[in-house]
Amino acid sequence: MKKLVMIVLLMTASTLALADKKGYFYGVKFDSKNSIGGTDTNTFGLEVGKNVYNWLDVIVATNYSDKEGSSKGNSYRLEAGPKFKYKINDTWSTSLFLATGQKFVKDDNYGYWVATPGIKYKINQDWSVGTSVRFRNSYDTSHEQQDTTYIVKLGYKITPDVTISTRYRMKRGDSEYNSIGVGFKVGF
Repeated sequence: MKKLVMIVLLMTASTLALADKKGYFYGVKFDSKNSIGGTDTNTFGLEVGKNVYNWLDVIVATNYSDKEGSSKGNSYRLEAGPKFKYKINDTWSTSLFLATGQKFVKDDNYGYWVATPGIKYKINQDWSVGTSVRFRNSYDTSHEQQDTTYIVKLGYKITPDVTISTRYRMKRGDSEYNSIGVGFKVGF
């Protein structure tokens, strides 16, 4: 845990050192997850980041999952990493998010890695649609937390710096769910 906190602090400090007071962003999200063979969950998330270059964002994200019913299996996550971006042309772009994270649960906390390649199509100046696949596994595989999440997202720019989105996620692996969510992202 101390190592993860140190990594997050170093990444944040180095990002701030590069900052020209432009290119920051934050986002909030909500997902309603319909668990397959488990307990349904509502997840609330927060993401902050810095656009370091036109091809690189540095992101720190956290979320809280509130399980319904009496399972008391609520959890928190904290993850950080770079998101590499490549603009193919005026309408198509790709990305690759690589991160390390920590999941905090009542019985045992553990670290994990994430790799999320994605592609986005800009429909017009306001609307975009994208898809990505999130691969995740715990560093200690005895936690049985290997999964793949397939994501489809639709975004609308309210202003050049404010975007709202909706997404559908289908997670398969050691735990499985289908979810629908909404997000709000602001750049400054």
